[in-house]
Amino acid sequence: MRTRTLKILPAVLAAAALAIVAGCDWFEDQPVENLPPATELLGCPAADVDEGEDLLFRWAGTDVDGVVVAYQWSLSGAPWVETRDDSTLIEAVDAGEHSFTVRAVDDEGDVDPAPPECDFTAFALGELVDRVVLVEMITTRTCGNCPKAEESLDNLLETWGRANLSVVAYHDWRAGDPASDLLGTEETVARIESYTLNPASPARPGWWPTVVFDGLRIVEGAETVEGAESNYTVEIELREAVGSPVRLTVEGDLSAGGGSVRTGVKATGRLPEGSLVLRCVVVEDHVRQFASYYDFVVRRVLEDRPITVAAIGDSASAEWTFPIDESWNLEKVDVVVFVQNDDGLEILQSARLLE
Repeated sequence: MRTRTLKILPAVLAAAALAIVAGCDWFEDQPVENLPPATELLGCPAADVDEGEDLLFRWAGTDVDGVVVAYQWSLSGAPWVETRDDSTLIEAVDAGEHSFTVRAVDDEGDVDPAPPECDFTAFALGELVDRVVLVEMITTRTCGNCPKAEESLDNLLETWGRANLSVVAYHDWRAGDPASDLLGTEETVARIESYTLNPASPARPGWWPTVVFDGLRIVEGAETVEGAESNYTVEIELREAVGSPVRLTVEGDLSAGGGSVRTGVKATGRLPEGSLVLRCVVVEDHVRQFASYYDFVVRRVLEDRPITVAAIGDSASAEWTFPIDESWNLEKVDVVVFVQNDDGLEILQSARLLE
């Protein structure tokens, strides 16, 4: 059997190769798509400021395939202001809610598609601010209705949100026996007695659960979860309707090595007469005691910080550091700070570290 070999002339091969190359786009220069710049907002004021304050904003921009040639910023939806500077000072900010936005511009004219924002509220001095009600539950392990009160407070905290409602639970010793509730401490018992042994308070010794709202109003007992939730809602709404003359800010850090909390107080409205005290409690959720779990458990009552804020515009600050026990679940630990008038027991404002 004979085989035949097909011979292709070099000229034919060259022509075929040229034809293939001519039909392939990937041999041509392709346009490179420009990557937009990125922007970082370096300086942002506190969430709450005063009307008329001067606010400094700082930023930085990067561009991986070019250079940043300018920036554009806007306050509360106003037209963009273009600048080559990396900061701006906004003088005498107006009262109200604001949002500051800044974006970098690169050498191709593209802008950051996801510019950072800074939201804040400027309050007019002499006006009341929103109140974050503090709910303090007096409880003990051997109380049959206390779990119903706790469940209703869990539900309300879910409804209101952690930024709008503060809830703490002080565990008591029955008949002075520390073994009756291992989550009670000398600090929590002293805090309970500041209500139950105080003639200015309607709270009575040995009544569990007793729930205190902003230091003034109480609800005793909890026959059902639904009934307790309804009663507590009424009290919270009554207190929310009364604005607070105090603005309270909290910041800090929590780690296995310990915690630190810094708080600032500013009088925005007329203050009641009396001795004002800043208080700070460390709380933990989902704490096991025997076969049950408990929320809002006050682990530490930190040292009181008396403050003097007598007139509108006055401010004060305080700081605490504290150890965190290795048995605590750090992910469930939080801090609640509040301002209380010890002369009348009214709590003027509260805030928590983790919202």
